[in-house]
Amino acid sequence: MEAIFKQYGGDELEVFLELKSRITNLLIDQIKDLENMSDHLGKIYMELISKSKQKDTAQVFTPIHVAELMTGMTLNMNEFKEKAIVSINDPCVGAGVFMIAACKFLNSKKINYTSRLLIVCNDIDLICVYMTYVQLSFIGASAVVEHKNTITQEKWDEFRTLGVLLNPAMIKNFGH
Repeated sequence: MEAIFKQYGGDELEVFLELKSRITNLLIDQIKDLENMSDHLGKIYMELISKSKQKDTAQVFTPIHVAELMTGMTLNMNEFKEKAIVSINDPCVGAGVFMIAACKFLNSKKINYTSRLLIVCNDIDLICVYMTYVQLSFIGASAVVEHKNTITQEKWDEFRTLGVLLNPAMIKNFGH
């Protein structure tokens, strides 16, 4: 670990330490308060990108309030009345804001999203895949997060959250 830190200058090291502290605090708070779920890692990522030299990443993450509005307008609540498990997909997940918004919406309707919602999502950017996996894991979502090119369908890796691993019927029902 020490060898890794030696590669970076003082300013970069300060950013890493601040990032570690912020992420740890945010994720601990997220576990304590599911009613205030948010895209913490996406927000931090966008802040860091805007401060760095990599401003031309062509990535812009959707703010949580926009994702909440769109999720509330498009999530079909009748499916939750008709089916034991409902599946949703995000083919370009970013840090997972729409999936977080869906969980938050279902939580507000007193629907147990861990046992009733299967999230299948992917992104071509491995950092986005990792951010989504961490955030969905911390809120207890049942998700399969794929490192995948949505257009060509080339898949490099797949990560399953604990919610999926503890409920194999989800995967069996959807053949994933």
